[in-house]
Amino acid sequence: MNAIDTNILVYAMRDPRDQVKQDSASHLVESLADAVLLWQVACEYVSVSRKLQAKGYGQSDPWNDITRFAKAWPLQIPSSRVLSRAKSLYGAYSLALHSLPAWRRM
Repeated sequence: MNAIDTNILVYAMRDPRDQVKQDSASHLVESLADAVLLWQVACEYVSVSRKLQAKGYGQSDPWNDITRFAKAWPLQIPSSRVLSRAKSLYGAYSLALHSLPAWRRM
């Protein structure tokens, strides 16, 4: 089992500044059949993606990516239900994902 780092996902999906890194990251992401998506990585991906909005990356784009990742690789702790709830809170209140106190109660 392999866990994918946030930076790998950002390079593979959204950061065109370094084509060599993007190509390497894309190849790695596409080749991992036994990977898992860690909750922390999903949250970091959404947070880091805010910096890419100036490059045309919309507010819903990271959530669409995370949904796609979670279909390809099992989401590890908490659960997809918590991810969906975090998305709702994030959109409604512009909260940073690490500041959501209700995670442990869901």
